[in-house]
Amino acid sequence: METSHRRPNGRLAACDPCRARKVSCDHRQPVCTRCLKKNLGARCFYAGPPPKRIREASSRVPDPMSSFTELPPLLPPLPVEPPSMHATGSPALSMHATGSPALSMHTANSPVLPMPLHAVGASPPVLPTPRPSARLGHTSVLEETKSSLLLLGGGGASTPPEDDGNYAAAPRQPVVLFQELPHMVRETCLAVLRALPGQKEEMMTYLDGAVETRGWSYVAVDRIVRNLQRMFEALRHLGEGTGLEAVAQTLCNNTCRPFESDYPDCKAWMDSFCGNNLRWESIALLWAHMERASDMFDALNKTLLVRSVNNTSVEAARINLGYCIRIVRHFNNPSVLLVDMIRRLATLNSLVDGELSMSAWDTGASSIACMTFLGAQAEEHASPYTPTFYSEYKRRMAVHVFTRDKLGVAFTGRPPLISHRYFSTPMPLDIADEDLLDTARLARAAQSLDRHGWNTDGRLHSSTAIRARFMISMIRDELIEASLGKASHVNIEYLLDLRHRQCSLQEQFPEGLRFCASDLASVDVLPTVAYMKTFTHLEHLQNLFFADRLLQRYNYVGNGELLIGSVTMVSLTLHFWMNQDRFSMETMRRNFEWIVLSYGAPGAGVLCQELLYPTFRGNHPLDLKVSRSSIIQQLSMLVGFFDWVRDTAPNAKLCCNCSAIIQRVLDYTLNGGAANGAGPDMLDWGVFDQPDFSFELMDTFDWLR
Repeated sequence: METSHRRPNGRLAACDPCRARKVSCDHRQPVCTRCLKKNLGARCFYAGPPPKRIREASSRVPDPMSSFTELPPLLPPLPVEPPSMHATGSPALSMHATGSPALSMHTANSPVLPMPLHAVGASPPVLPTPRPSARLGHTSVLEETKSSLLLLGGGGASTPPEDDGNYAAAPRQPVVLFQELPHMVRETCLAVLRALPGQKEEMMTYLDGAVETRGWSYVAVDRIVRNLQRMFEALRHLGEGTGLEAVAQTLCNNTCRPFESDYPDCKAWMDSFCGNNLRWESIALLWAHMERASDMFDALNKTLLVRSVNNTSVEAARINLGYCIRIVRHFNNPSVLLVDMIRRLATLNSLVDGELSMSAWDTGASSIACMTFLGAQAEEHASPYTPTFYSEYKRRMAVHVFTRDKLGVAFTGRPPLISHRYFSTPMPLDIADEDLLDTARLARAAQSLDRHGWNTDGRLHSSTAIRARFMISMIRDELIEASLGKASHVNIEYLLDLRHRQCSLQEQFPEGLRFCASDLASVDVLPTVAYMKTFTHLEHLQNLFFADRLLQRYNYVGNGELLIGSVTMVSLTLHFWMNQDRFSMETMRRNFEWIVLSYGAPGAGVLCQELLYPTFRGNHPLDLKVSRSSIIQQLSMLVGFFDWVRDTAPNAKLCCNCSAIIQRVLDYTLNGGAANGAGPDMLDWGVFDQPDFSFELMDTFDWLR
């Protein structure tokens, strides 16, 4: 009788998928029950035991964050002799082992013995009938057939190839030799490493101080920086050039190894790219974290990783982050962490080149391509759902990418790159970033949520805003579809329903996120809280703005809701500019230009239209505070906001155009153009054509043309 091989403690070894997920395995052959239920029969096999890793206690160095830290190995000098050639003759495909623990691999001679399907006299477990797969892939039907065959006892279809009665060992990853990489890849690697802390051309500095564990990235960055410092110190005797090449070789070899499909906790996940497993994704995280290019609200937290004295702009981080991403894609397929890095690069491209630039649009599209490549837009979890750090992280990444796509559509008027019709991943739970670091705290936080997934302690987390913005984006995508698509179901009733759903959306938000006008002037409300509330409310108002504009296109006669909403959008936009002392953080103020263009410009178009073609006299019946005089005052202050944007800003020309046209409308209005019988078509627009104030719905700046 054949037996499965055992672990060093004598117990039966789990299959590879169960071992990767760190869950129990019933050791059934040829496919365990758990893999069969998850339709993973093709990947369920029992590999040989990994070689034992010998660790010396003397090599351990204490670290302030010892619970998360693992010291990287001392790297050997780069090999001088070429590696032994594989049968193909290509050194890049050589399968020889390496003496470095960071590059250790399974031995090819480890036999894996098959295990009987079930013991004699034992009844096989009752398994559910496999459901047809919803995938459209070319192998989906074959996968269903394979599962059905397993249920009928025909396990031979999924048995790995055999050699002399034993399963072949899992193929090992080839060793990357740095000298044999393409010249451009080698130069790119070295250029990035030279800019790290402690190097001659350093572009970043790590400050001394206690790490605030506000989220996983703060802990991971601390580990990565300390690991790199030890690496460079250990290789100092090799000289600068050889030492950097040794570090680059280790990073390249680790990057070749794919990430696991799941991790039981945050520490296990960070261990996959920290300590012995430093990768190029780890270096990419440093550049993104230094510029706080995570999300708009996590960016409000302070970090110990800052720009060096000779680095005065975001350009260095953008370039080096882009280099790291290109290196990763040279060695491996996308991962969830790479999607995160590409998403952050899109943010930096937007800050440097502007939201209308090809670089921002291209990286945004790349993040969506990688997300759909991984299938993260259609994640499914068993019910009831038990959250883990990794499952929540994947949900957050997918939601981030989807939300950013809708923000870009609203700003540029370009079609969306992913539709809500193909996005089924549930929202992440409203759990604090620091609670995700510890399994016990995560479990307690999950139990304290309400039935909709919101926190019940009244606190405002990054996840709170992420969830709210995603809910707004889902409705916005329907508005985008109605505006840019050719759907036949769009009519006034459908649009009114969308508007009603958006109005009722705020009632679903927790109390801590709901906007209150009194929060704007209250000293008891923290600036970060007021910032998050106001920004989220602006996105809510923008959806109503789109809905009202669509209704206007269908000749729906409202009561002036579009005008009142535009006045409110412009007023809240001006609040940021008029309270610069309160919103003085650099990561807040760098968004002012984007805020005034996203929310101030479209609202200004409606207000200009109202001045040129009045629809009411005196005070507005829906809001008595709105009058012709108040509109002129708001537009005058908005001109000041546009002029405040520096000339070197990426969207400076757009701001200048907005300011010039609004000033001409104000001049026409205040100089009595309408009273003198001069219509808007007689207005001197200078170098501009007469603006079409019936601008396209999903293009903020069409009215400027």
